[in-house]
Amino acid sequence: MSTIGSYIRYCHKRGFTPVLACHDPRDIPIAKRFEKRAEIFFSEETSDFYELYDSSALVLGFRLHAAIISLSLGVPFIPVYFDHRGLGFIKTYGAEDENLSITKLNLRWTLTRKTDRILGGNLDDLAMFAQKKEALSKTMATFVERSIGQIIDVPLTVSSIENG
Repeated sequence: MSTIGSYIRYCHKRGFTPVLACHDPRDIPIAKRFEKRAEIFFSEETSDFYELYDSSALVLGFRLHAAIISLSLGVPFIPVYFDHRGLGFIKTYGAEDENLSITKLNLRWTLTRKTDRILGGNLDDLAMFAQKKEALSKTMATFVERSIGQIIDVPLTVSSIENG
């Protein structure tokens, strides 16, 4: 936890107010360890997270939800994952090198270095996410278009619905 505390101090020195966004109520006790140095945010409404992240300069995400929302909004993010869902997301985007493991040596140094680059306007680390997002969006649009085309071309009758 000293890495998180150190990163929070770094954010204050840079003039940013860190917000610990808890996507799961089980995260709140961990976040409360830092409540004197960072704001804690929790909501059961997804739209609240969209509003929070949309107004953020950068999202440091320990949860898959943070990366998905940030990517959808075009907000720079730094992923730090340790479970299979987050690692699967990173692999889908071909960004294994961008994933920071919670157990990584020099994690604080790597976080501050990445943060400095992103906040300094260098978004090269995030370019692959944007490119892959565009490619996946095109693939999904083609899939949906073909699926709708197949559905429309198939005449529906009561017997075809009942027989599946």
